[in-house]
Amino acid sequence: MIISNIKIKPVFAALLFFFLFGFPLFSQNLDFKIDKYSKVKIFFQNKDQVKRLAETGLIFDHVTYEKNPAGGFNYTTILNSRELEILQKSGVQNEIFVDDLVKKYNALSKLSAAEKYQIESASSLDGFEFGSMGGFYTCGKEVPLEKELNIGMMDYCNID
Repeated sequence: MIISNIKIKPVFAALLFFFLFGFPLFSQNLDFKIDKYSKVKIFFQNKDQVKRLAETGLIFDHVTYEKNPAGGFNYTTILNSRELEILQKSGVQNEIFVDDLVKKYNALSKLSAAEKYQIESASSLDGFEFGSMGGFYTCGKEVPLEKELNIGMMDYCNID
């Protein structure tokens, strides 16, 4: 079988090359897993413990700080499974409040359509509605809503 006489356009050749060789490499990374997030309270005796954790790669963001009456201080924060493992190996005293926040969130009772209607009709706000993410708006819904609010402000620009 001789294939030397076949002319292949460059675009077609590039697509063929990608599907034969590139796509299998990318498809291995398509196994999406939702990481487990836990709400944790960490009991620090001094600031050096925070520095040691930072050196291991555990950087804290959005913590609730609390001074401990017995000495030291506490952080309450949310950690993913990798961060929680680093914390557990460090030996710093901690307490897990909620082991899996996604499971907890999904287990919350949902408002029925009748309950939503009752709340919406009792609201004195014109155009009040629930968002699709636990009753809150998603970013995709909030951005157009912000534009509507800015346009509405023009109607009431003389209010101080």
